[in-house]
Amino acid sequence: MPLLLSAAFRTRTAPATAPTGRIRDCHAFRIFPLIPVLLSFAPPEFARAASTQKILIVPTPSRANRVALIIAGSAVVLIMLFTVQDAARRAAAGLPVNWWRSFAVNTIDWGMWGLLASLVAVAGPTIRLDRATNRIAHIAVWSVVCVTLCVTHALVTGFVLWHAGLSSVGPRGEAPPLGRYLTNFAFSGFGFNMIIFLMIVGAFHAALYYRDLRTRQLREADLEARLAKAELNVLRMQLQPHFFFNALHTVSSLMISDVPTAQRVITSLGDLLRSSIDHTARQEVSLREELAFVARYVDVQKARFRERLDVDVDVPNELLDALVPSLVLQPLIENAIRHGIEVDKRGGSISIIAQRRDATISLMVRDDASENNATPVVQGVGLSNIEGRLKQLYGASQSFRAGRSADGRFEVALSFPLRTA
Repeated sequence: MPLLLSAAFRTRTAPATAPTGRIRDCHAFRIFPLIPVLLSFAPPEFARAASTQKILIVPTPSRANRVALIIAGSAVVLIMLFTVQDAARRAAAGLPVNWWRSFAVNTIDWGMWGLLASLVAVAGPTIRLDRATNRIAHIAVWSVVCVTLCVTHALVTGFVLWHAGLSSVGPRGEAPPLGRYLTNFAFSGFGFNMIIFLMIVGAFHAALYYRDLRTRQLREADLEARLAKAELNVLRMQLQPHFFFNALHTVSSLMISDVPTAQRVITSLGDLLRSSIDHTARQEVSLREELAFVARYVDVQKARFRERLDVDVDVPNELLDALVPSLVLQPLIENAIRHGIEVDKRGGSISIIAQRRDATISLMVRDDASENNATPVVQGVGLSNIEGRLKQLYGASQSFRAGRSADGRFEVALSFPLRTA
């Protein structure tokens, strides 16, 4: 970027011998090396101080070291570039080429602008022009800073050039008086210095705007992630009392017909609930863990339905480590039992099927007890909850389908990206 913009500006050079009547030579193309320096303030490692709706950026010590390296590197590159350019220009004009002189003049000029721009980068955030309050006061402050730094650059640079013997010489080869040289140096270069200063301030504010935008984007992403997590937790919390209520219903049914079995179920239910607390503490668990949890739940339900309930698991070994939403199969098994096995006196079987399809995993739960059940399919709390969780976790990368297959069996099929634990 500095190289592309450099054609818009020229640099001061002081020839060893100038034509009669000339105190200073024409300007070579240049641009300040500080755009990358200013943009370096954008990364989020910067400390932030509170202000009304803006971010006050203060470089940390480690960031200050990095900025210093960027300034030094940019200055070295541009000093070399404009030294070569000045030498080529003088050679093309038939003037003697003094490499050391060109290098020294550019080093002094660029070095001074680097120091002044560093001051702007450090002090600038406190007088930003985009503040809703005190904008006029900030404009006035920047105006004073502009005049001060432009004059300071001219006086310091001119003083160093004059004392180093690098100033333009008079018609007889003598150096002009210091006072006259500094006055001429300051007035002749003031407009050019002001343009450089305004570009520094503009680039600095652009960096601040970019930093504000990036900070807002990070904050919005964080809030969206927190919201999604909160919604997932709410959905998961809906399942826990729903599952607990249905488990108690199973126990109450057994208390009438088989008290010893009911007591064993209560003990098993306690173990199941304890394991469910750890199981639901994570948004995703391995399919192996999910199947183990479902097996404990099925054991509780078999105490009630006995031979009327049969569960078949068809899961390849390579998918056992795949990550699935926690508590995703248990509500499906519960739904199949409640609306299929429970309403059919003959009972039936429930199939759990897992398949890999390219980069996705598909889970299906179907029951054959619903073949003779003509009851319309209605999505209750369990199915709606699972569908909502899949949308929150995987967005458009998931699919959910619940309904009767061609053979009349009720089937729930869901798919989502395949990831392993």
